[in-house]
Amino acid sequence: MNLPKEKKDRLILVGICGVVICVGIWYGLIQTRRTALNLSKTKLTKASAQLDQATTWVKKADQIELEVARTLKIIQNMEENMASAADPFAWSYVFLDKARSGHDIEIREVLRPEKKEAERKKDVGVFADFPYNVVVFTVSGAAHYHDFGNFVADFENQFPYFRIQSISLSNPAEGGGDAGARTAKEKLLFRMDVVALIKPT
Repeated sequence: MNLPKEKKDRLILVGICGVVICVGIWYGLIQTRRTALNLSKTKLTKASAQLDQATTWVKKADQIELEVARTLKIIQNMEENMASAADPFAWSYVFLDKARSGHDIEIREVLRPEKKEAERKKDVGVFADFPYNVVVFTVSGAAHYHDFGNFVADFENQFPYFRIQSISLSNPAEGGGDAGARTAKEKLLFRMDVVALIKPT
């Protein structure tokens, strides 16, 4: 069929316009919708994973509550051995008497360094925002070397939340020649710092 050149040009132009419109519809509507659909699928997958995780946590809620209660009980038991906030140094005498039970050591004096809380924490290597306050009391006394060593080892094993530091040992002054003086001479004088956490009020 022979068409005039003008009609052929119009038909070609209509065809080109149709192709352009189809491409425009594809990219403008279909591709945009497909991208939005893929994004929705990704969000749905993520939300589904979060829902699964939340469901798992809900199922474990009772178990988690038991764990929290058990942990709080452990912390309360730990705090029972901590220094009393009301009068930590009166507490220290009772505590040290309990700690030296079964050991042949003599505690002669307990001193408290006069330092502010922040300075004490810095001295003993505790973070400034650590939730427990610390108290450092200096203890001096006398004991045979072997007895003192056993006391320190047992102290650290029995009271893991306390720390002994700055230990110094020295020979006592020369005594007389009787048996009592010789026994006293065999003992070492010790001085040490005991770092204790203070029970919160």
